[in-house]
Amino acid sequence: MKKHLLFIITILLICIVLFCACSATGQYFLFGTFIDLNIEGSGSIKTEKEIASELERLEELFSATIEGSDVWRINYAKANEAVTVSGDTMAALAICKNIYELSGGAFDPTVYPLVKLWKFTADTYTGLPSAPPSVEAINELLSYVGFNDMIMLDETENTVTKSYDEVQIDFGGVAKGYAAKKSADIAQGKTALLNLGGNIVCVGKSYKIGVANPRESDAAYFGSMTVENGFSVSTSGDYERYYEYEDVRYHHIINPKTGYPSGINSSTGGMNEDRLVSVTVISEQFADCDAIATAALILGKENGVALLQSLGLKAVLIDCELNYLLVGNVDFVKK
Repeated sequence: MKKHLLFIITILLICIVLFCACSATGQYFLFGTFIDLNIEGSGSIKTEKEIASELERLEELFSATIEGSDVWRINYAKANEAVTVSGDTMAALAICKNIYELSGGAFDPTVYPLVKLWKFTADTYTGLPSAPPSVEAINELLSYVGFNDMIMLDETENTVTKSYDEVQIDFGGVAKGYAAKKSADIAQGKTALLNLGGNIVCVGKSYKIGVANPRESDAAYFGSMTVENGFSVSTSGDYERYYEYEDVRYHHIINPKTGYPSGINSSTGGMNEDRLVSVTVISEQFADCDAIATAALILGKENGVALLQSLGLKAVLIDCELNYLLVGNVDFVKK
């Protein structure tokens, strides 16, 4: 009788383990944002842990604030000092260079010192209203912005060299997209919805994805669309880190041409009428998606649409009047 009962208990335990292994969820705080992993399929718990481990490894390389990371070592290197970096960091830098050139410099990781000046980095942001930096301070830092002029890449030797001591970079516009691609590769063979702080990847099946409302509203989502298996969604918006001062919204996405947040007229200090407040890009190129969404937001409505069309991408753009515009064949439904 005892042996029979032990056998039943053993079978039940095995069933519980197998059931639990068929799905896994996890939430982490990495890359300065919340990461949600939802995975289904045999061995999902192991896969979820593998993805989390990979994300932690990439943050150790890409973070601008973790001492000793590849990006930190680049930022604190001297001019003309060749800094040896990992293959992942060089691959991310190559993406930065490509999107920088495709966007005519709208996407530029060397804008990081200006993001710090405006106090929009993770370690300086408070959300409290304050007067914008002086024109003199902005112009001084603009002297060190321009990826192709300030950063030299040797992809054979995996080295990075700066033109000036003051040049610094940040992977805020590419890290999550790059990490999303790595995560999707690990999740192959499973069904998964991976959300890396607004960079969402669909693996194994299609999902209905919501586009966040860029302004305060009773509705959390502005609208939704179906995203197919193998595609990712990246959103850039002026609502993630911002503050308002004298009726002007200042936010963390800095235009590398002007030194001001995108949509702000650097001459008048007012807001441009053609500014975008949210850009959501749908693409099979996970690693590029985040950077392209950022570039399109900075470029504004007309030039942002032109960039997206030239790349053959699908997108949902929301302007300052909360009107939306679709690029490509997107089954978007306004809420």
